[in-house]
Amino acid sequence: MQKTHVRTTLLLAATLLAGCEGNNLFPTDPIGTGGDRLGSIGGTVTADGLGVSGAVVSTSGGASADTTDAAGRYALEGLGQGAYRVFLQVPVGFGLAAGDSAARTVSLSAGQSAALNWQLLRATGAAGGS
Repeated sequence: MQKTHVRTTLLLAATLLAGCEGNNLFPTDPIGTGGDRLGSIGGTVTADGLGVSGAVVSTSGGASADTTDAAGRYALEGLGQGAYRVFLQVPVGFGLAAGDSAARTVSLSAGQSAALNWQLLRATGAAGGS
């Protein structure tokens, strides 16, 4: 009888583990996603090889936003799959390189992370340091 109990327990454990991949409704999934894995967009904003702090990076509709830290890093997290329009608010004292855009489009698959970096130029006469 004890062997039957062990077999049943192992079978149940294997069944649960097999269902943990892909779209499922197990309690370990983020609430309300039905198994959709969330992704992120992150990167750096730099000028002259140094991080630019205080730049705001956001998605269209304000679904996610972050301000760059002292190293110029930002992270937009908890994003579902789909296309996102990502915007950079260039801080005072900086400008975009010719041909660059403060708005870019990124497409994410379920659970995917994407890197999006900007390299800025210091405005003429702008003080050093960021």
